[in-house]
Amino acid sequence: MSSTAADTTLATITDRIARDPLDMLTILGTVKAAGAGLRLLDEPFIGTTSEMSDLILYVVGWAAQWMLAAVFGLSACSQTRNLR
Repeated sequence: MSSTAADTTLATITDRIARDPLDMLTILGTVKAAGAGLRLLDEPFIGTTSEMSDLILYVVGWAAQWMLAAVFGLSACSQTRNLR
């Protein structure tokens, strides 16, 4: 299936496209590479129609990765303490 620059997917709620910011980055990259667009009604600054979307998603994605690393670190620390 091919797409044109006029093809745009419209989503009313962001979590219907992706639940994770890193997944959203991947999806937006795939949509852009296909030459199509993605527009989100609940968060208009995220999508291929916004110039700020890449910056916002990278910052949110970084924060999500940082939090995930912190959770894993705390979980590992807790497991180590429970083994003693």
